[in-house]
Amino acid sequence: MDKARLLIVDDLDLNRMLMIEHLKKDFTDIDEAANGPEALEKIRQAFAQNRPYNIAIIDHVMPVMSGLECGREIRQNANWDKVVLIGYSSKNNDSLKQDYIDAGFKTFLTKPCPPSVLLETVHISLKEAMSKGKKQAGDYYKYPDPIPFPLYNSNKVLVVTANNQARIKSILDDLSKAGLEITIIDNSQEALTQAKNQNFDFLIIDKALPVISGPQLMKFFRYDMEAGIINTTPIICLTEEVDDKFTCSWGQDDDYCLPYEANEKQLITLLQKIQ
Repeated sequence: MDKARLLIVDDLDLNRMLMIEHLKKDFTDIDEAANGPEALEKIRQAFAQNRPYNIAIIDHVMPVMSGLECGREIRQNANWDKVVLIGYSSKNNDSLKQDYIDAGFKTFLTKPCPPSVLLETVHISLKEAMSKGKKQAGDYYKYPDPIPFPLYNSNKVLVVTANNQARIKSILDDLSKAGLEITIIDNSQEALTQAKNQNFDFLIIDKALPVISGPQLMKFFRYDMEAGIINTTPIICLTEEVDDKFTCSWGQDDDYCLPYEANEKQLITLLQKIQ
């Protein structure tokens, strides 16, 4: 594990949780802030304690202060110039990216960003900072070789539901805000075919599917996973009532249940279990 200090700045709890989950594979000292002013205060305190952040990863769209405005505030303080800034947003806009670079950001990532790309960007940014003699990067970070990237981690989710898209709208919105690419399919056979052709981080299956029920479809997916036809991945079944452990009584150990109207806290708790 690396000793670099990282700060994640994003107003969405789910976004911060997912990014921390991806980064903690290589980093142990990760802090978070929910907006620009909170990030500026944490950076101030970190320098006052002589434990500065090496990297700040800052979302673009936030209330009170945008990521771009936050970065400009950081760069106006000469004492903070060694903090490497990385911007990110779902807006894939060359002009916006250039604005971030002009404001003093090292680079700009577009959501959804595969975890391997995120890790590589952080590692390379730290290595370059160290090679230029920037003190805190050199003090707190030693570049590893090779970088232990995951074999695959697609940031893609397959959702199989026929008649309940309105009921699960909040779940879909939260996943989308987190930068996950969502594929929605209403046909069981098509869902199996899609899973053979793409890698998904996890599957979400509606229990109340017509013709083939959700639990039956889960069994078909597990058969294909055991046969090596598709990649083994967690399965979440959407249903009416769920216990606090998200237990799926008709599935396997790495299968879970989530209520149709799950709130963000429930979704975050479950995603932490399957990471």
